[in-house]
Amino acid sequence: MGKEEVDALMGFKGLRDAFLGKVLIKAGMNITVSKVRGGNVSFYGPVMVLDGKGDSYWTMDDDDWTGWVEVDFGGFFSG
Repeated sequence: MGKEEVDALMGFKGLRDAFLGKVLIKAGMNITVSKVRGGNVSFYGPVMVLDGKGDSYWTMDDDDWTGWVEVDFGGFFSG
């Protein structure tokens, strides 16, 4: 492998490391979910996904088997 190839790979590594080092999801982002357990957004609402706490979470009712979480990245990936 020549110097040009090594330089290209190292450049790619730098771009990859910079991207992977970014915090993509953080508090304050717009987040939408399909359902909330018992409608109780205080304990199980979408903001619980982004609060950074290990003991809080978003969830649905026990009889719901499919759901979704959507995070608006605010154009983060557009350029």
